[in-house]
Amino acid sequence: MDANYGMLNNPLLEITVHGCSKLKNMNYFTKQQPYVCLDYVGTQFRTTTHKEGGKNPSYNEKYYFRVIEDVDQLDICVYSKNSMASDTFIGSGRVYLHRVVCMGYDETAWPIVDKHNKFAGEVELSMVIVFPEAPIAASAPPFVGDNHEESVENVLSNIVGVGSMPMEKLFEKIALFLFTKALEVTCINNIE
Repeated sequence: MDANYGMLNNPLLEITVHGCSKLKNMNYFTKQQPYVCLDYVGTQFRTTTHKEGGKNPSYNEKYYFRVIEDVDQLDICVYSKNSMASDTFIGSGRVYLHRVVCMGYDETAWPIVDKHNKFAGEVELSMVIVFPEAPIAASAPPFVGDNHEESVENVLSNIVGVGSMPMEKLFEKIALFLFTKALEVTCINNIE
């Protein structure tokens, strides 16, 4: 079986950590140096440390997580880098993925709370569902139609809007369309 079989059934969650705002100040003598940690079912990423980031650091860093069925949240934590001792915990929160799964996109500032469950700032994220590029399966027939000399590209180029679109882009669009329709059905069933 092809190693890429099923790739379109495993979309990726692309998360861009734009930055933080209104962070609780944990350093009293110097500006804090915050960084953000993301954890989705054991897959963890950490942004770079924003030196002198203070209360409003910016990152604009992208991370990718393989979407896991029935997992609808990820955890975020913010720390301040400390060169003299262990890093200082600023706050943590939970990001709910329902909107990005149903709509394909979400851009929200997610609140975090400190160890006393008090507001400690916000983490600004944008999230989108993306599909990795997948080659045509090796078992797929190279030609379609009654005329075996007519290639897949020629047949698809006659479809409105496809024209000179690269095959990889076309398959990505088809997969995104099918995934979106499946999500719409799932969301409608959840509402009912």
